[in-house]
Amino acid sequence: MKCEILISCEHAVADIPTDFLDCFRSSQAERALNSHRGFDEGALDLALFLRERLSIKRPNCFHAGTASRLLIDLNRSETHRALFSDFTRNLPPDKKSRLIAEYHRPYRTGIIEALKSRIAAGKTVVHLSVHSFTPVLNGKVRRPDIALLYDPRRKNEKIFADLWIDTLKQESTERALPIQTGRNDPYRGTADGCTTAMRRLFSADRYIGFEIEINQRLLTQIQGTGEGFRVFPDEIKNLVERSLLLAMRR
Repeated sequence: MKCEILISCEHAVADIPTDFLDCFRSSQAERALNSHRGFDEGALDLALFLRERLSIKRPNCFHAGTASRLLIDLNRSETHRALFSDFTRNLPPDKKSRLIAEYHRPYRTGIIEALKSRIAAGKTVVHLSVHSFTPVLNGKVRRPDIALLYDPRRKNEKIFADLWIDTLKQESTERALPIQTGRNDPYRGTADGCTTAMRRLFSADRYIGFEIEINQRLLTQIQGTGEGFRVFPDEIKNLVERSLLLAMRR
């Protein structure tokens, strides 16, 4: 399957702009920012790794959020009730509008314009939205190590997902990596999100959207960085990249 790749990482960082720091002064907010609620740990590092290894040269084909999802969630629609978190939900309307205008709308518009450009050039685009998830949520252990979220009603997404997951299983077995794969788990691929929004705008034969979800139990500490800076090990990043390339060649 010959395609171009666009990478996005909505929950890349836990940063809060100076003008909104007052919303996050409490110890509760600090804990949330440093947890899975604040950002997707390891996701940006994986997204950057894939950009380099897949030789994505076009600047408009890589997009990463620059503020915490607790400020405004780039993976939610403007009208979604979870667009703003517990810490920003009660902001005055003008400040909410400012966050949408400065963070959410430009991010979505950048992705839309990039997709329009490549599709107008006759390309089929695979959009990889890179995420990670906490191993346990509300007492429930999440089974998958690496999962793909997609819309099974879209033929090309279903075909590509089958190829990719089969290749993931094969490659992980050959590398002696005990990886559990998942489909639309721990979230539904059709739930509100960036790829879901793009599906409404672009045809199934030209747009193939996936959320890659990696379990944070696979994260490893970077030596010499102290507490808190963890990434996915090279063997996991290489597995994701290699299986993707092999699936695209089929």
